[in-house]
Amino acid sequence: MRYELLVGILIAYFATGISLCSLVKIQSRILTWYIPYVLAVLFLISLCIMPKIFDVV
Repeated sequence: MRYELLVGILIAYFATGISLCSLVKIQSRILTWYIPYVLAVLFLISLCIMPKIFDVV
C-alpha cells in the first residue's frame, strides 16, 4: 500500500510539474528553471513526512 501511494504521489508531482512548466513557458521561460527544483524539494519533504503519517495511521 505504501508503494502504491508513493507512485501516486510521483505521478501527481510529474503531472503538476508538466502542467506548471507548460503554463509558465507561455508567461516567462526563466521560471521554468526553478519549478523542477521546487518540485524536487517538495518531493523530498513529502518523503520525510510520509513515514510519520503511516506511523500515525
